[in-house]
Amino acid sequence: MTSSFQHRACTLLLALILGGAAPFIARAQPSSAPDTIRIQEGLSVRGGTHYNRSAVYRDTLLHQWVQGTLQPPTAGTPLSAQSPSTWSSITAGPNGYFEDPSLRGGYLYVSINADSAQTVLLNASGHSQALVNGIPHMGDVYDYGWGRQPIRLHEGPNHLYFRSERGRVRVQLLRSPTSFSIARSDMTMPDLRLDTREPTWGGVRVTNATAALDTTLVLRAQIAGGAPTVTPLPRLPARMTRKVSVRLPAYRPDTTGAVPLRLTLLRQDNSTRPLDTLQTTLDVVRSSQTHKRTFRSDIDGSVQYYSVVPPAGSSHTQERPTMVLSLHGASVEAPSQAGTYTAKPNTYIVAPTNRRPYGFDWEDWGRQNAVQTLRVAEERYGTSRSRTYLTGHSMGGHGTWHVGVTYPDRFAAIAPFAGYPNLRAYGRPGEQTTGTTVVEQQIERASNPSDTYALDRNLQDYGVYIVHGSEDEVVPTAHGRAMAETLSKFHRDFAYYEVPGAGHWWGSESLDFAPVFDYFRWHEIAPPSEQKTIRFTTANPGISARSHWAGIEAQHQPLAYSSITLTQDTTNGTITGTTDNVARLSLSLDRLSLPDTVRVRLDDDSLSLTGTAASADRLFLRHSETGWALTEAPSPDHKGPHRYGTFKSAIDHDVVLVYGTQGTAAETRWARRKARLDAETFWYRGNGTVDVLPDTAFAADAHPDRGVLLYGHADMNTAWSPLLGESPVQVKRGQLSIGSRSIDSNTLGAYFVRPRPQSDQASVGVVTGTGLPGLRSASATRYFRSAAGFPDLFVFDADMLINGQDSVRYWGYFGTDWSVEKGEILGPSTLHPNGSK
Repeated sequence: MTSSFQHRACTLLLALILGGAAPFIARAQPSSAPDTIRIQEGLSVRGGTHYNRSAVYRDTLLHQWVQGTLQPPTAGTPLSAQSPSTWSSITAGPNGYFEDPSLRGGYLYVSINADSAQTVLLNASGHSQALVNGIPHMGDVYDYGWGRQPIRLHEGPNHLYFRSERGRVRVQLLRSPTSFSIARSDMTMPDLRLDTREPTWGGVRVTNATAALDTTLVLRAQIAGGAPTVTPLPRLPARMTRKVSVRLPAYRPDTTGAVPLRLTLLRQDNSTRPLDTLQTTLDVVRSSQTHKRTFRSDIDGSVQYYSVVPPAGSSHTQERPTMVLSLHGASVEAPSQAGTYTAKPNTYIVAPTNRRPYGFDWEDWGRQNAVQTLRVAEERYGTSRSRTYLTGHSMGGHGTWHVGVTYPDRFAAIAPFAGYPNLRAYGRPGEQTTGTTVVEQQIERASNPSDTYALDRNLQDYGVYIVHGSEDEVVPTAHGRAMAETLSKFHRDFAYYEVPGAGHWWGSESLDFAPVFDYFRWHEIAPPSEQKTIRFTTANPGISARSHWAGIEAQHQPLAYSSITLTQDTTNGTITGTTDNVARLSLSLDRLSLPDTVRVRLDDDSLSLTGTAASADRLFLRHSETGWALTEAPSPDHKGPHRYGTFKSAIDHDVVLVYGTQGTAAETRWARRKARLDAETFWYRGNGTVDVLPDTAFAADAHPDRGVLLYGHADMNTAWSPLLGESPVQVKRGQLSIGSRSIDSNTLGAYFVRPRPQSDQASVGVVTGTGLPGLRSASATRYFRSAAGFPDLFVFDADMLINGQDSVRYWGYFGTDWSVEKGEILGPSTLHPNGSK
């Protein structure tokens, strides 16, 4: 907080007293700032939760909330009738944190008596999620301290629950200083460059602490005494903090150091009465120095950034510069990553962000951000596409493995430092873990794109240099050795170096390692005509579809691994090879040096192509029971690289969250709060910004080609009919139907994805339920966790929160035409391999 805020005359009007209606009341000790209340006493309970990288989870306390049976605990009471765990008193330490083993996979409870109804800012940290008077809010599991979420306290007792994974939680309440404010933390800003004038973007958070939506705000930005810019702000829902994009004015600094930036929050119709003002600075560096740049994300329009190390000295070569894309480790971020390197001749070292210090482990939206950064930097610096390299350390080493196997034609060589290949088997180097039940195996297929070992052949055609410390205390050396052993079975151009006596970090050489840069220098991507044999595997063509001149467009068995091995012979004009689990194949013949007549032989089927077919920019082949045949370009209405599922893929293409308002009062409250929770979570985990709209404000023609997350069922969300009227999955109050199958129940929750009508790229993700228990059971935000597997369709009973997979009802994947009939949708009659249910 700024000192002006700390010393405001008004104080937080909370009467924190023992006794009263609540069974437990926290004592709060004021901090040195009169506007801060630190919660010092509470209750904790061990267990009752089981969360992993899957759609299936268990949470005893949340199940009680779903069923409407959650009661404030007292010391000594059990978590549930079936649980041996009991609530125990706990006191925060001098640092303000509640710390206890019970908070590793448990809950903290505090109760607060307020003498009046009021809005305050919840500044909790260390928790995964909060439940405030029955309203779910995003947590701060990484302890950033950025939260400050507006919450409403009732007059009298207020009940707050904090789910904890890491064993410690801090709880503070802050008086909301104004109705609208600019946050002093979590800004995304560029560096300015000396003697360079160009407009750019910044990102800041703006808080609406009122009870009403606001659409009338603007942010004015002024650098030093220059001309200001004014950016209209997007919708700011009630009691919500949102990251917003701000256009910064073009300004030409004439000296290095720092220049003042003034941000002023105003109403559009009143430029004389600021609602809040933030004074900060932007750094000014020389163009030859390492610096930060910002850009707008394709995913959500948010402002993201990367750091770049420009080439050393003046380049006199006529060659295009090379690029090294360097992925940072957990908590490191791009400036520290780039700061590790010394400048290299004719080479740009570009360090993207994983959207957050931890972000998505360089998977999902973190991977997409890395790829967009690569594209933005290529366009800006004119680097050679054939001399682009990938590296990273720790979590960035994992990202190097993951991005490397996902895009096998984008890099000439990769170099993972201290990296773990798989999240799925992080603690078991070299293992490929799979589920033991039909439910687990089918759902896990949604996370198959994360399995480096299963995709390892994609590394075959470019160089791999593995570096690992022999005494690594964070990522066991066994990870590097396991991948070296895997590569040794087929790879002819890889190196493994184990640094004697080195731990996880051994100084700048942990990344800026001269032998790796030497290795990079003698690697280059060969042109397509020289790529004689392609070996390519993918689990999801919507994530990874092509390698050089061939692509896997669709699969027979969705999300199972698909592979091709194809060889071109320019002399004889042939393409021959084998495929596995490939329903549609594409060949970019225009990139090859083939004669006018081309013979294709796939899996013992022969085709002869002449004329137009042989000269096509891209040729499509379809596989059926009768074999391979030439086919036309597929309809965008079918699954393909442009849109393939799974559920998580809907959170893309400038996604908008649309909640239903036409249900019961309780259903409408759930939908609005769930949409806000998802917006908060995507901001926290992904530095994101998303529009949150009621169904009454959503119009398909006003929001074209945008991904949609829709909350609610057909009886409560008016956007259902235009977006999902033709869907084979229908959900209304009391009933869910899938094709010709239906279930009458009010306790079902579901997630599913469909192609958005009138769009060739966007999808509609649906968070739904057949009644309030079902809707509430879909309140978890597990789909924002990296590599978490969510299939195209996932239906479960609310009792999944205590029974796990035994309460999963339907799950699986739609067909290539998005139908149920041609897909792989399994139901409750499916037997486990051992014959039991």
